[in-house]
Amino acid sequence: MEKPKDLGTQPTWQAQSLRFTGFALKPPAIADQTWWRELTGRPPRKRTSEPEAGRQQDEGPFENGELVLALEPSRIDLKLCPVLEPTARLEVLGPYPRACVPFVSTVQAFLRRPDTPPLHRIALGCVLHYPVATLQEGYQVIMQMAPGLRLDGENVSDVFFQINRSRISTSYPGDGLRINRLTKWGVAQIHLVSIVAGGPSVRQLLPGELAVRLELDINTDGNFQKELDRDKLPPLFEEFVQLADEIAMKGDQP
Repeated sequence: MEKPKDLGTQPTWQAQSLRFTGFALKPPAIADQTWWRELTGRPPRKRTSEPEAGRQQDEGPFENGELVLALEPSRIDLKLCPVLEPTARLEVLGPYPRACVPFVSTVQAFLRRPDTPPLHRIALGCVLHYPVATLQEGYQVIMQMAPGLRLDGENVSDVFFQINRSRISTSYPGDGLRINRLTKWGVAQIHLVSIVAGGPSVRQLLPGELAVRLELDINTDGNFQKELDRDKLPPLFEEFVQLADEIAMKGDQP
């Protein structure tokens, strides 16, 4: 295998998408709901509503990406994704963790709202990319970030590594609240293709970029079914952010 890329003390990850999920104890009210406007300071560009199903989605530009607020009877999602362009590049929001700052501030503002529905579970999701030149280089990076994983030989391919290392929360004392730290590692490649309606095949137009893909899902234990203390939600989410930073900088840690 090729000599592994030197990651240094802090890998230069790029943030591809960010997500906050809150699992509600009761359906959030969607009638005349103005959360997107109040969180961003502007009206959403688009709203989709299904009142009978209890669903509503607001979306519009936010910083250098697209922010989506999706409401369903049992969950609330805030998602930030890059504006997609027809290129063979891996679209990103910017360098991690700097690109997360406005998103984290927005989630914290939402959690501090007096009309935020009671939640029994929350989650932080991040998809990060680290550009590499070859698949073998990508696998070397994964081995450096997950030291117990060995990927030997030039013929290794289709690698997907997933692990959950839970910890007891340090910001939510008294209940022994367990935090799941689910990580998924792999190498992603994107291609620009041409598809003709009714045609027999797909034609690749441009070669794709390669990048190590790290997907993080930091979440509270699903067995915790009572309401999370409203006053503890902001520090709990901040703990999630710190755990995500730790994994991105230090890799798979006990």
